[in-house]
Amino acid sequence: MPGIPELTFDYLEDAYIKRRLAMNKIAKEVGCNPSSVIYYLRKFKIPTRTYAEARKGIRLKPLREKIITIPIWTPVEKLRLIELYANYSNIELMEFFPGRTQISIQHAGNRLELHKSQETRKRILDETAIKAREAWSKPFQITPNGYVIVHIPDHPFSTKSGYVMQHRLVMEGYLGRYLTTDEIVHHINGKKMDNELENLELMTISEHSIHHNTGRKYNSETISKMSESARNRLSDKKNHPFYKDIPRDELQRVYMESKEISKVCKFFGICKKTFYNKIEEFKLGEWYLNVQ
Repeated sequence: MPGIPELTFDYLEDAYIKRRLAMNKIAKEVGCNPSSVIYYLRKFKIPTRTYAEARKGIRLKPLREKIITIPIWTPVEKLRLIELYANYSNIELMEFFPGRTQISIQHAGNRLELHKSQETRKRILDETAIKAREAWSKPFQITPNGYVIVHIPDHPFSTKSGYVMQHRLVMEGYLGRYLTTDEIVHHINGKKMDNELENLELMTISEHSIHHNTGRKYNSETISKMSESARNRLSDKKNHPFYKDIPRDELQRVYMESKEISKVCKFFGICKKTFYNKIEEFKLGEWYLNVQ
C-alpha cells in the first residue's frame, strides 16, 4: 500500500533479532509507524520480546551529566545470590556483591523468585524495631504537613534523608512485615500526630481516596470551574486518558487485510466502540460502507 514501507523478513531478522533494535527505533529507521513493525513481526512469525526481556542487557543511566553502563548479573553472581539470598538482608548482601545497590539486589532476587527465610525476615524486622525504638527515644521530627517522622536510614522505604513516617512503622510492627507502596495508614480521628495503633487503619490508595472524597460537596462556582476545565482539556480528543493514537492509513490497511472488526480491535488493542469512533473521527463512514 502506498506510503507503507515493505518490511522484509531478512531486514527484521537483522534489525530486531541480531541488532536488538526496539520496535520504535526500527519504525524510525525505515520511516513507518511502530504498529506496522508489530504487524510484520507477527506476519513472519518472528517471536517478540517481552517488556522484561527488552530491559535485559546493558542499561544506561545518567550520573552527573555522564552516561555510565550498568552490567547485567553474570551467571556466577546469580548462583551466588541464590545461595545467599535467604539468609542475609539486602544490606548485608551488598558486601558480597561490590558495586550492587540494595535496590538492584532486591530486583535481582525478584527476577529469580527468591525469598528470605522466616528467620531472616524476623531478624530484619526485629532489628528495624530496635532502631525505631532508639529513634523514638530522641526528639521527634515534624513535617510541614504535621506528620511525625523518625530517622531510620536502613529502612528499605526511608527517604533520601533516612526518615520514615512513624504511623507506618507502628503498623509494620503490628503486622510483622513491611508495608507495600500501595498501602496507606489512615488516622481514624484525623490527628496526624496520634500514632497509637487504635487510631490507625490500613487501606489501599484507592480506598483512602474514596474515604476522603465520598460526600464532599462543592459550591456552584467550583463545579462550574471544574466543568469548564474538563471541557477545555478534552476539547482535543488526544488529551483524553483513554485516547488511542492510531494512524488513519494503518486502520484502513489492517481492516482491508482482515475484513473483521474483531481482528482489527485485537491488533490495535481497542474495543469495537473505539473502532467506530475512529471511523467517525477520520470521516471514513462512506469508505467503511463500500468495503464491507
